[in-house]
Amino acid sequence: MKIGLIGLALPPIMGGVETYNWELARHLARLGNEVHLLGVKNYKGIINPAYEVIEDVHIHRVSGSISIKHYNFWEFSQYRLSKKIRKINRKSPFDILHAQAVFPPGLAAFLAASNIGVPYVITSHGIEIMLWSRNLLYLKWRKYFIRKIFNQASAVIAVSDELKNLSIENGAAPERVITYSNATDLERFKPGINGEQLRQRLGFKANDVVALSLRRLVPKNGVQYLVDIAKIVHSQNKQIKFLICGDGPLLKSMSERVSAFGLNDQFRFMKTIQNSEVPKYIAAANVAVFPSLAEATSIACLECMAMGKPVITSNVGGLPEIVEHQKSGVLVDFIKTNSSFVDYGLPTIVIEEFAQHLVALATDNERCRIMGEYGAHYVRKNHTWDRYVYRVIELYQDKIQQSG
Repeated sequence: MKIGLIGLALPPIMGGVETYNWELARHLARLGNEVHLLGVKNYKGIINPAYEVIEDVHIHRVSGSISIKHYNFWEFSQYRLSKKIRKINRKSPFDILHAQAVFPPGLAAFLAASNIGVPYVITSHGIEIMLWSRNLLYLKWRKYFIRKIFNQASAVIAVSDELKNLSIENGAAPERVITYSNATDLERFKPGINGEQLRQRLGFKANDVVALSLRRLVPKNGVQYLVDIAKIVHSQNKQIKFLICGDGPLLKSMSERVSAFGLNDQFRFMKTIQNSEVPKYIAAANVAVFPSLAEATSIACLECMAMGKPVITSNVGGLPEIVEHQKSGVLVDFIKTNSSFVDYGLPTIVIEEFAQHLVALATDNERCRIMGEYGAHYVRKNHTWDRYVYRVIELYQDKIQQSG
């Protein structure tokens, strides 16, 4: 098959959606498909080549977004992507297009598919239908196109049951929406990787308990509450340390609060780490924390579980679909169970509960080991890319056959 996968940021830039798109691309290419990965050239100041081939995946990037104040209008780049798809299609036709998010990548799929006459699939990751503009005119325009793109899609892959329902509410035909939870790469994320050297380089002692946050520092990830959690934890167990891997708008305020509370020794802020280095950082940790206010089936959480790390997460969105309470980790009840991209404020009682679970795990090595083994087994059984890619190929083949 000749497949077009459409996103915004592409490798080497990596986040949850970007990781999904890249892993899908390279696993499809491994099976002999001709895969074209399409996105933008200039993303948050990083400019990448217009064309390159990595692991047999053809990567195409276009320019075209327009920034006004603090907002990037990616719609202009999606029009250019649709033109790029039509140009590639003239050499040999695509069989199917697949956009990562209904908006804006779905706009390129919608425009191109209607022109070249192929089916398109949308993977619904969440932010595009949960985070809306405050400009009412733009909001109305965007909602109109989201409904249209969803409705015309041959299939919608929701990465959690919550997103399945939201996709249907926003225009997707119920009979064409399926839930495929995210997957992880077990070749890279597996138990047994040695993290001791990195722990020493980061200044951790042998008896320190390292709690890893592998998240962008944005409000919806709840990372801002780790400082409040650390205050409580520090008063009970000074050997619990926090390893914060990620960058974002909350970095400055979190760092300032850590200093103000005298917790500098408890935190290591690593900003963005290279994707190739992620397994080492997970290996250096004892437990992973995800105090998320909004979440699908978190790829970062699956990666930590795959490497045998117990997790403490909020009982929000798609997290309870992958974390089994008191078996692979601990689910902490927040105020809401539905995902929220707005920080609604966590009460002290929730922060205290999260802290107490962390303290309890820090003093129970055997429980951590059992939880880690259970989680790694669960991921191996249910969330491998080898399993996932065949499900997607079957879906493609079905939709191509229906369109023919």
